Amino acid sequence: MSKDYKFYVDRIVEFNTDKDIIALKDLYNRPSLFEILSKQRSETTYSAFLKWLLDIKLDNNEIISPIYLLLNILVKKLANDKGILKSKDYNDHLFNLILTGKLKVSSLNIVTEQSVSELAEEIIKEKKKNPQISDFDENSLKESIEKKDRIDIFVSAEIEGYDKTNKLQIIIENKIDSTEGENQTQRYYTGCQRNDCLQFYLFLKPEFNVNEARDKHFINISYLDILDGIIIPLLKSNCISSRDRFFLEDFKNELMFPNLESSNGRSCIAISQEISDEVTRIYKKHQDFIIDLLLVNLNGEDIWKSDGKYQYGNLSENSKVTPEKVKFINKDSKDYELLNAFRVQNWNFIKAFLNTITTQEFNNIKILLDDPSNQRNSNTVFCKGQCLGQDLSNWETVFEIMKAWIKLNENVLPTNNVELLDTLNKLFPRTINPYYRNGKLLQNLFYDYQADNNYIFDGTSDWHGKSASFEFPKSVKNKKNYLDILGNKITLVKMWRKDAVKSFVDYISNFSNPLYKDFDDFEIILS
Repeated sequence: MSKDYKFYVDRIVEFNTDKDIIALKDLYNRPSLFEILSKQRSETTYSAFLKWLLDIKLDNNEIISPIYLLLNILVKKLANDKGILKSKDYNDHLFNLILTGKLKVSSLNIVTEQSVSELAEEIIKEKKKNPQISDFDENSLKESIEKKDRIDIFVSAEIEGYDKTNKLQIIIENKIDSTEGENQTQRYYTGCQRNDCLQFYLFLKPEFNVNEARDKHFINISYLDILDGIIIPLLKSNCISSRDRFFLEDFKNELMFPNLESSNGRSCIAISQEISDEVTRIYKKHQDFIIDLLLVNLNGEDIWKSDGKYQYGNLSENSKVTPEKVKFINKDSKDYELLNAFRVQNWNFIKAFLNTITTQEFNNIKILLDDPSNQRNSNTVFCKGQCLGQDLSNWETVFEIMKAWIKLNENVLPTNNVELLDTLNKLFPRTINPYYRNGKLLQNLFYDYQADNNYIFDGTSDWHGKSASFEFPKSVKNKKNYLDILGNKITLVKMWRKDAVKSFVDYISNFSNPLYKDFDDFEIILS
């Protein structure tokens, strides 16, 4: 069939009136609770939710309780990992107890942000009575104590039916886009390892995050494992309340919504095979039309199609069939104008839609999702159309935002350093970084700059250094260490967690004060 203006009008009408497309649009446009609270892809928020999930109580149905389902996931992982099976704790006998439900779990306790120091200090005390309780000496344990590490999710419980111990611990390190810190999993293992306890060390991440735990004792699991192994079985059961079902459905939808600013391919946290297959069925109905929409944005690129897959360059040497070079619509035609306008208007939905088709289908069209008009480097800040910085760290992103804002308002801000600090601290939030909880909350964001050392003032009479709570860039020669306005040098508290930066950006985006220029002139892109 010839593709002309009328052809595309018909395709757009079919697309817009398809009941499946309408239902998908409704699903993607319906914000999850995480989005409402601006906590999408927040590791700390996800950890809090997983704590709640693992602690769901099911009356008279222990075998599908979340903690048992998690143990089943671990058995499946371990049974396929010959390397980790060498551990003295993991064996067929233990697996049989878990799979048959003979391992009874009770007195379940789950916490987030568990201090490794507390666990290591407890081991040191117990080693005085029983030196064999840990494989690590006191010096190694003291090093773990000094690091002030915190476990994202720490599960402890009593178990019955296992002849080696009556104690269970599960240590979970939760990552979304990030990698582990230097020797992080090794430090966790050193500070937590006990011989009187059945322990599992988990490294939880989305499948698109290819980084794995560096310590060999950690089991790499994905959010898809949690979705397929815990959430969906619970949703299919009749053992959960309507309230719990609502939260689980909401989290399932949160996991499947992609990061629309990602340029690294598929970016869903997790999507069930059932939903992926259904979305692929819908995609197949409109595949030719969707491909044309994607090609409109790549007009002029050297793209070839072979065996249903699109790639740059000639594929004749690697393909079993003769590749077909893609033909583009004339940019000056009204067909192109119509398709391009439709693509721009519906780009977020199209990208979310395509991120949830099967992996094989997604990989076939992956290069067509490149969108030069939308491709921006991560953590990029624009002011009045001028790029202030790109590929910034979280700290540098906040710094560039505040430096530009202060510059815009230098005529109305106080010039006296003390008054300036007081003004800034009244205008901007101080409780957005979850790391500063539990007594570590800084009183302000802005402090006097100290050129003679690497410390910042925490609001008391003491100076603190070499602590993550009050970390300050080491090089005083680096101009990013401070804001310099009218001769005043001001330290900005370092923000190193993505959700804290996101909260800060959300706050200042809605900032309104008649005395100062707002952030309407800014464009801030986080990823």
